[in-house]
Amino acid sequence: MEGEVKIGKVNEHIKEYCENFIESIDNPQFAVFLKGNWGTGKTYFIDNLLDKYKKSNTANTADIDEAHIIKISLFGVKNYDDIDIKIYEAIHPVLSSNGMKIAGAVARSALKLGTSIDFNGDKKNDISMTIGGFSLGKGKIAKNIAKKLIVVDDFERALLEPCEIFGYFSEIIAQSNTKVIFIGNEEKIAKKDEEKKTEYLQIKEKIIGIEFEIEPDSERAIEHFVEILPFQNKDFFKTKTKEIIQNLGCTNLRTVWQALYNLYLLIKLIDAEIEDTDKEYIFSIFLVLYIQKNLEEIHKNDQIIDILSGYFKHNSPYKKYKEMKEE
Repeated sequence: MEGEVKIGKVNEHIKEYCENFIESIDNPQFAVFLKGNWGTGKTYFIDNLLDKYKKSNTANTADIDEAHIIKISLFGVKNYDDIDIKIYEAIHPVLSSNGMKIAGAVARSALKLGTSIDFNGDKKNDISMTIGGFSLGKGKIAKNIAKKLIVVDDFERALLEPCEIFGYFSEIIAQSNTKVIFIGNEEKIAKKDEEKKTEYLQIKEKIIGIEFEIEPDSERAIEHFVEILPFQNKDFFKTKTKEIIQNLGCTNLRTVWQALYNLYLLIKLIDAEIEDTDKEYIFSIFLVLYIQKNLEEIHKNDQIIDILSGYFKHNSPYKKYKEMKEE
């Protein structure tokens, strides 16, 4: 399939474990935690892993497909109701669309009454819809869903305390055959006061059975990024980008993607205005500056001539070049 990219060998053992975990018919009574710094490719990893279970993938021989899987982000969630709504929206994307929300608002205005939804067929009201919106009940959806896998991304971006998040999913993990995979940057989670950090680690020990550190597969990611962007000389951009991020020590794949995407937009603007002999040098300068600026390793008061000298004369990021100069 065009644009498809496979998980690299660097994370192959994690992929194999996760597939076995997802496809197992047993209840392990624990969850998996995939961790790593921001931009190292955690979401990229899980999305590629879940591609196996798409109905269009004829290579999928497991008794599970995308209809059995829910993937949610905890970005900005403040309470259990917020998680309920995230799960509800993942289960019912049509009912949760903007059009349906507007229709629901009109219906509430016209009828001036509350109604309910029985989404799991047990003839009990699972969601009450009133003029004020949804009323779901503490963790009600999660306790009743008939799914085989819930992927919970952006763990550290929730406004809810990590221990409360574990508490929300604990009953599913302990008592159902629905597997749970958490994804997050544990360094950010751990930046709490010591008491909260200790509490988090104690509860995590009861909930998480195994954790993996996702390693950035920079080489494969760059090849994928360059392939999906309409660059003319793809081999040059693949080779040059790999060389630059290696020299800069950059492992943030999100930054690399943003740099290449913005370079593509720059090329569209200036390509006809510059000489062919200058293009490779100008494009390299852009990547060297953009990546370091995005990572906040250079600032507006730093001299561009020093930044470029550090890279093009010494193959070093500016931070390291500055240290060399001081010595």
